[in-house]
Amino acid sequence: MNGPFLPPEIPPTVYAPYLRRASTPAPKLPVPSNECHLAVEVRNYDGEDGCGILLETDDGNLLLVGVPPRGEPLEPGTRISIGYEHMKNYQGANCANADVVIRITCKRLLRVSSGLPRPVVCEAYDKPSQWLHDLAKSYSATYITRFPWDGGRYIYLLESPNGQYLYDCRGYLICKPRKNCLGFVKDFSKGVVIYEG
Repeated sequence: MNGPFLPPEIPPTVYAPYLRRASTPAPKLPVPSNECHLAVEVRNYDGEDGCGILLETDDGNLLLVGVPPRGEPLEPGTRISIGYEHMKNYQGANCANADVVIRITCKRLLRVSSGLPRPVVCEAYDKPSQWLHDLAKSYSATYITRFPWDGGRYIYLLESPNGQYLYDCRGYLICKPRKNCLGFVKDFSKGVVIYEG
């Protein structure tokens, strides 16, 4: 057959849902500490009860930062480790979705922003979903290879004329050109090519 051919179907990106306290109970709050002991995702809850930036713990707590921390502003999509204390007499805007208002006493960057509006739900993509497809086009990638990674997750190696880019299954950049991105791959035999450009 000589065409014309339809373009390949691109699966939509599935994003992590927003937590809503009106429908989900709050887990027990972590114990406050001044040490950078608690890993959180910085998420933008604009439009969700008017909360703006909230810190989401791995257990599902939602923390509202009452006073902006020193240094770099909180950027949605980053993962940070914090020390904090509860903040009493908070006078800011009401956020019914937050479990507690805190003051950050210690902050350490664990992972840079994905550039995506919300973290992506981890999936074993057999063909690139929209976020991976957009990356492939922007990098002029010739191949995307999926490899297994820690905790039953996956990483995606994009090979482009400029070098290799490595993303985890939630859209976070792990490695970019001028670094040895293949060093993160533990078993090359389990690689699956999911895209050829």
